[in-house]
Amino acid sequence: MPEDDSRHKPLRYWRALALAKADALEAALELAPRSHVRGEVLCALGRFDEGLALIAAEHGDDRAEWRMLRHAYWLRRAGRAREAAETIEQRLEEWATREEVEMRLAAVRAWLDVGEPSKIAPHLEVITRLSPGRGSALVAQNTRRLDWLPRDLARLANDPALAERGVWFLSQEQSQAAADSLEKGPEAPLGVLPGRQMWNALGDSVSFVPVAEVGVRAARTVYGEGCSAWLYVHPERPGRLWLCLSTRIPAFLWPELSSEPAALCAGLAPYRPEFAADAPHVRDLPRRLRLHVGWPQVPSPYHGTLEPMDHHTFGRVAVCSPFLEAIGWGSEQAEDPHVDFVDRGGMDALFANQSGGGHSTARPAAESYRTRWSRSIVTIEEHHSGYVVDVRYRPSPHPGHVTRLNERFGTALPDDLPLDCYGVVMHFSDDMDTVDELRASITPDLPSEDYWRLSALAALLHDSLELDACLAALPDTLTPVEVARVYGRLGFLLGRLSGHPRLDEDLQFGPFASLMRVSDPYDDEEDSEDGEETDNA
Repeated sequence: MPEDDSRHKPLRYWRALALAKADALEAALELAPRSHVRGEVLCALGRFDEGLALIAAEHGDDRAEWRMLRHAYWLRRAGRAREAAETIEQRLEEWATREEVEMRLAAVRAWLDVGEPSKIAPHLEVITRLSPGRGSALVAQNTRRLDWLPRDLARLANDPALAERGVWFLSQEQSQAAADSLEKGPEAPLGVLPGRQMWNALGDSVSFVPVAEVGVRAARTVYGEGCSAWLYVHPERPGRLWLCLSTRIPAFLWPELSSEPAALCAGLAPYRPEFAADAPHVRDLPRRLRLHVGWPQVPSPYHGTLEPMDHHTFGRVAVCSPFLEAIGWGSEQAEDPHVDFVDRGGMDALFANQSGGGHSTARPAAESYRTRWSRSIVTIEEHHSGYVVDVRYRPSPHPGHVTRLNERFGTALPDDLPLDCYGVVMHFSDDMDTVDELRASITPDLPSEDYWRLSALAALLHDSLELDACLAALPDTLTPVEVARVYGRLGFLLGRLSGHPRLDEDLQFGPFASLMRVSDPYDDEEDSEDGEETDNA
């Protein structure tokens, strides 16, 4: 039976050991494979040099302690006790050195992973003394991929707070791949609607370099949307980082962050990884912006040409938008019905849209959407004078950014407006009017062709008590009564009864007939001419 037949080695081990215990050493030697078992048999036969060589020749850590003890045992049996003691001490020192080096190397790897290279210095000194070259090779291997980063970013790459936040700095190859995935101008990415003055800024992203990946809040569509963003640097603006939340968001809407570790962690806090469900209610959104945008056009996602905006065409824009969630709700809902909704795939989104749709007859036709990042609510309302964009939001964590955008593009949006809200309304920047602008433009000598401004003002104030006071301050030549009738301002209309002889008839037979109990004054005049009395009960 050949000795190197691996299929029979275990059986031969046991037979050889059994024969050795029975003092059948010659037979055991014939069966024993060339291993420590054969070495034991040779030592029992007095052939110590051969046997000890076989016991010591076993490689690796397999049964290392046991083999060392057996080696020492047979040295003592051979009368070489001093050599046995020295061998044990030498092996103990080797093992201690090897184990210490491995343990210190593990500590070096851990400190490099968490970004604290200052903690590896004492370990490297010991490793260099015990095992020259191993420590420096490990450090070079872990830091070589970051050599392309500027010095201040290499420092950030080793910061433990950023590592715990989930910031992972890219190698040069990974950075190039991220840059290639970025959608650059001159064409606007799908779902992005810039104003006319913003088209030239769509190519700003070509000047930025991606340096890190960071985990951010997941969208409702947990199976269809990623939850990673990218940090970019600009070669001409050291000390700053820009957060790209989506490759389709133009660079001028990237939040600007400090490169100081503590400030960077604070700047990333609003985008911490969490599900988008359980978004704030309307009552928890203290700021409100209302803009009258008239009858705008939006690009079709199918062929790119402009088409008149309505709830359907804007809904298609929302599906593609990097700023909005595609799941909306109609004016029949006073609150977001999808607050706790998470899209698990399948038909979930379709059912959610169907259950939340529908318009109330007591309110203007409207559809609302959540923004992806600030969790604001953007509503598109349809009025007689055109569409109104209503934005309810919490103050932006980057207020100075909108100030710079206003200066660059000539817009006049609130400084605390979140950037994703700016990304939605920027398409209407050429045609939008605010309450203050419309109120200032309405004068007693307003031309008849501009009477739409009064309707636009009423559209912005239709759910506010301020509308009554605004209408009361206008002269009758501007027909505020007609606007009041459209928006059901019954209090204002009752106050104008004395100055409008036919208004009570309009109210009696109009939408307020059930609330009015007045007769037609012209019937009284006719009855008086005939000399008949009329009961005006």
